Amino acid sequence: MTGVNLIPASILEAHRRARRLHLWVVAVTLTAAVAALPVLWQVRQHARVAELTTLKQARTAQSASVRAELSATAQSLADLNDRIERANALRTKRSWAGLLSLVAQCLPQEVWLTSVATDAPPPAAARRRTSPRASEKQDHPTVVVLDGARRAALAGYALGHEQLYDFMARLKAAQAFDRIDLVKADKEDVLWARAVRFELLCTW
Repeated sequence: MTGVNLIPASILEAHRRARRLHLWVVAVTLTAAVAALPVLWQVRQHARVAELTTLKQARTAQSASVRAELSATAQSLADLNDRIERANALRTKRSWAGLLSLVAQCLPQEVWLTSVATDAPPPAAARRRTSPRASEKQDHPTVVVLDGARRAALAGYALGHEQLYDFMARLKAAQAFDRIDLVKADKEDVLWARAVRFELLCTW
């Protein structure tokens, strides 16, 4: 059986050119896509680097803020420790108003005082604030804490030993002192009479 091609040759040629053009377009598209892959990867890498850089800057700023807050907290803690040390030093000191009021309440009419003085203690050893490591620089100067007086010396006159012992008994009854020592009790001439000149050492 003989077939007859009734399609004109020009149309067939046009179809062939169209197929070749389609294949060329596909090939060019595939080539462009393959060539664009490295560019896309580079763009993605640049975007990732930019993202990490921004994250690093944010973390650096946050770290600086935390360090500043930590430094302020450490400074506040050091100031608080200084206040505590000063308060502990002042806590050992007796109030003069309270001491004089107590002595006045215990003082009989036949006894009068000529002097009231605290017995100053020797200077306390300096306590240095040391850092955990010797290589670290100290941010605060040496703190020297002086202990308060622990004794009071009372001197005066009493008409007799009985009045003096009464005075000592009242001081002991007040329970404000740990010890009351009689240092001196000698009779002396005072104006037109004799009286007992005494010295007491009260320790708390």
